[in-house]
Amino acid sequence: MARSLERNTYCSFCRKSYAQVEGRMVGGPGVSICYVCIALCVEVMEDQKRAERGEPPQARQR
Repeated sequence: MARSLERNTYCSFCRKSYAQVEGRMVGGPGVSICYVCIALCVEVMEDQKRAERGEPPQARQR
């Protein structure tokens, strides 16, 4: 079961507040990460897999 985060929690990576990410955050003892940072991490890991296979990185829309 996910631990309940307090409303004054901030993402340990981008420093967005719990309110700024509409409560979409997970965390553990002394660390939290928001859904935006999780999505960026997934993109980086996918690009690394592509690079290992010799494929170009996927174009991103921002």
